[in-house]
Amino acid sequence: ADADGSGYVAKGRQTPITSGRVGIRCRYCKHATKRATQSTSFPKQIDKIYSAASMIQCRHFPNCAHLPKEVRDKMARLKKQGKNGSVNMQKYWAESASE
Repeated sequence: ADADGSGYVAKGRQTPITSGRVGIRCRYCKHATKRATQSTSFPKQIDKIYSAASMIQCRHFPNCAHLPKEVRDKMARLKKQGKNGSVNMQKYWAESASE
């Protein structure tokens, strides 16, 4: 959330986001006045940041009009390659968000 302490209330959210809370947002439409749904997420727990990123990837990106074609194509190629079982992605996202 914003460092100035102002609460952020996203559409559909009942409570404001407090200062210092970790969130994730689509970098391609963050300044757009009209965005596809679920472009921003502020999970209640830091270890849920992985789920928030997955949600944006699965629900927002397919509908984001601002996502560049080359990024969309690269995501499709990576999806075809499958999952990398050697990396604990949930742990990676939680630790990265804590830095």
